[in-house]
Amino acid sequence: MSWVFFSIMAHLFWSGTNIAEKNFVDKRFKNPYFYVVASFLIGLLFAPVFIYFLIEGVYSFKILLFLFLAACFGAICAAPVS
Repeated sequence: MSWVFFSIMAHLFWSGTNIAEKNFVDKRFKNPYFYVVASFLIGLLFAPVFIYFLIEGVYSFKILLFLFLAACFGAICAAPVS
């Protein structure tokens, strides 16, 4: 039954992220490129967490490489096209 809790929490976090991003883009960041760079820098704050899991042997290097590539792909896709 824990999967029900996790699925509901995932939707709540996703909706909260969408609301926060909408407010940030509309009111705080006038340049959308700055928002993409800021999102990438905030993502870099979580890099030590992944490195810790790599050292502890929880994740393999291949999984962390795919996570990093997915983050880079997300930053590229989030960049506005002019």
